[in-house]
Amino acid sequence: MIWNWQHKDWPNFKYNQKHILDLEKNFVKNSGILLGAAKYLSEADQNNLIVMLASR
Repeated sequence: MIWNWQHKDWPNFKYNQKHILDLEKNFVKNSGILLGAAKYLSEADQNNLIVMLASR
């Protein structure tokens, strides 16, 4: 995968907005599930989860 500014038509490149929208909806849904579940973890477990997710 290349960065946006590496595309030959940058900054006028085209993309599939529908594809991005579907990915965004999926991200928002899964983020909400994760935040809801994390609320029941101890502070130490929440911090460990943050470190684990950030290091992936």
